[in-house]
Amino acid sequence: MEEDKYQQYEDLQKQIAEEMLNDERYLKFFAQYQEDSVQHFVRQYARHKANLLVFGDYTTANQRELMGTWQDLAWKGLREIQQKKLFDLSCRWHAEEVTNLPGIKISEDFENVAQYILDYTGIPDISETDLDLYLLYLKTPVVGSDFWQVIYSYDYQDYAGISQRYKKDQETDIPYYDFHNLHTGNHMLFSLPSIRLEKEQVYYLEGFAHHHVSPKADLDSDQQLDSDVSEASEEKPHLGTLDEDLVEFAERFNDRKTAQFIAGYRKWISEKPDIEIEWAFDYLKATSPEQVPIAAHADWQEAIFRAAATHRRKKAAELLPAIYDEYLLKKGAGIALTSEDALSEMRDPSQGKKYLILEGRRLRGEPRNFDF
Repeated sequence: MEEDKYQQYEDLQKQIAEEMLNDERYLKFFAQYQEDSVQHFVRQYARHKANLLVFGDYTTANQRELMGTWQDLAWKGLREIQQKKLFDLSCRWHAEEVTNLPGIKISEDFENVAQYILDYTGIPDISETDLDLYLLYLKTPVVGSDFWQVIYSYDYQDYAGISQRYKKDQETDIPYYDFHNLHTGNHMLFSLPSIRLEKEQVYYLEGFAHHHVSPKADLDSDQQLDSDVSEASEEKPHLGTLDEDLVEFAERFNDRKTAQFIAGYRKWISEKPDIEIEWAFDYLKATSPEQVPIAAHADWQEAIFRAAATHRRKKAAELLPAIYDEYLLKKGAGIALTSEDALSEMRDPSQGKKYLILEGRRLRGEPRNFDF
């Protein structure tokens, strides 16, 4: 069964990664690179090798990835529901209507907690009402053919940028946000003042003007700048994860079949004359033997893309109730919904700004904390 193969693929990825990280041949090679880049490289390489071993060639592997796409999109839907709740909360936080949110000291912390949005305790869990509204959103017609919106996620917590776009165009450019605002009236949150951000800027600019850069300094233990990366690690090069890097690694260690597999994948990508329409074609071909309707449109390419994107959303909507049940089950059991891999890759880029805000407070003779 396809589901059994998918599980085999997932298990094999982990096994290959673990073996790579415990093989003396590889460890000598990895030792010359930064640790975080090695971890990412190993995951990428294990993914390709597992695809090869389970599915045999890229065409079959691509069909398997299509099955996983619908499930991933359903989980993304749950995260998107919570991202909108967090953004609405940030609007109220910036207006100082709410305070003392877990994990939030400055505005950029909303981007930090958004990285583990399904586990963030500062917003209510997803309700059936939330789910019903999102299912309704998935049933709305796809507008436009922005391919990159299919592939990448939005910057959901860019408070300043999203607010500016809405005030200019009456839209956020994030489809679910606009859909949600239309059905809830939460667009009114954009009329709230941005008090907190303006205060931060005053302190930040004063601290920056005094130091010009973000120097390391003696801070309280809970305000230390991130200094986990050792000096020796900083001197090592970054281990790239481009396809050519993966191929070079495979050839170095005589893993010729994996090298050929990755090269075949590169060839498949490079031969796309128009990646957007080709994505739609490939998606629709992969759905065979299911018939996918294509609505009439003045632009045939737009029609094909919309058909693919609409079908993809339809499949996600079919899976979403089951994914929601899994979400509730894990929530009830206290199981984290953010993967260990995702947690290991999380970064907090706000430390430098926090330091300068605290310095700005100190220079003004005010307490060196975030209670302002």
